[in-house]
Amino acid sequence: MRALAFAAVLLVGCVDGGADDLGSVDASVDARVGESKPPCDPKGNDCGADQYCNPTTKKCTAGCSTDAGCTKGRCEVTTHTCVDCLGNGDCRPEEICVGKVCVAGCTPTRACPDGLSCCGGGCIDPTTNLDHCGACGKACVVSNGTPACNSGKCAIAGCSPPFENCDGDQASGCETNTDTSGDHCGGCGKPCKPNNASGGCVSGVCKIASCTAGFGDCNGNPSDGCETNLATDPSNCGACGSKPTESCNLRDDDCNGKCDDLDGCRVAVHRSSSGADHFYTTSASEAACCGYAVETLNYYYLYSSGAPDTVPFYRCYNKTIGRHFYTTSGTCEAWGVGALEAPIGNIATAANCGSVPLYRLLSPTGGDHIFTIDPAERAALLPKGWKDEGIAGYVWRAPRG
Repeated sequence: MRALAFAAVLLVGCVDGGADDLGSVDASVDARVGESKPPCDPKGNDCGADQYCNPTTKKCTAGCSTDAGCTKGRCEVTTHTCVDCLGNGDCRPEEICVGKVCVAGCTPTRACPDGLSCCGGGCIDPTTNLDHCGACGKACVVSNGTPACNSGKCAIAGCSPPFENCDGDQASGCETNTDTSGDHCGGCGKPCKPNNASGGCVSGVCKIASCTAGFGDCNGNPSDGCETNLATDPSNCGACGSKPTESCNLRDDDCNGKCDDLDGCRVAVHRSSSGADHFYTTSASEAACCGYAVETLNYYYLYSSGAPDTVPFYRCYNKTIGRHFYTTSGTCEAWGVGALEAPIGNIATAANCGSVPLYRLLSPTGGDHIFTIDPAERAALLPKGWKDEGIAGYVWRAPRG
């Protein structure tokens, strides 16, 4: 009797001491959770008993890592969940461990109580048992998460971050890594598709991988993508923060929607006629001189000096017949010695910067050339026998813009 009493005292002392130790563990865990720590080591498991190191995020995550992390029962370390038992030794003698639950044992001659099924020699509740959910041997397993058996049907009790069940299918488990998924970045239904850009999901945050050509992320905010059109924003013209000045180059350098929007780029060409010869000159006084009458001042415009995609537009004169014509040929199309006078400006070789075609026609008598920017005038001359000689080049209707 004295020996039994002594043993009892020792047992009580051990239990009391165990309670104190658990309190120490809890305090230690609380302190460790509050610390600012570097990423944890999944192999070292330095997160505490009621946490584990998530191998994907390298962060301490709620869930047991040892039995000390459970208020009762055992820790199933593969799922980091607390269960009743891991083997028969964790149950009372009249019970066995089935589906991590201690249940009454059963045999062919020893039936289970109503509502329970005999699976693996134990009486289990098929409406809740994870290893025999709905029927013996039908185990519930969830990839990247914790399973549940609800009313005899397998379900997902929870997902292990950053995984989530975004397709809503229990069979595929927590299939989506929301740290990297472009369709579910940071959570289900959160696509990473920034405007005018290709996106990338990094640690659950949608970031801009690259902007579509011609666009820029000038406000530095990935939520609205590459919001700036670099071809139309004067404050971000060609590149974020760029505000270039305009120059005479057949381009909209400052992105204000106007090409070469400054004076001095183009020179006006005046149109006059003697009745037998149409004459084009950049001098208003010359247009009204020497038997010519002005038809239209500032009829069209040429570039006063060389610019991209332009060539000289030469004035030629045939002394024999006393007629003028204009061409991009430096030899006046072999019209005769001494025919070349001088370029009156530079004409574009293709439509650009708001230019229009300059049509060239030859009179029925073969002497007079008309150069017109009016399609209606061209159309009216053709039935009268004027020969269509195509487009001499491209000119402008205005001195700027």
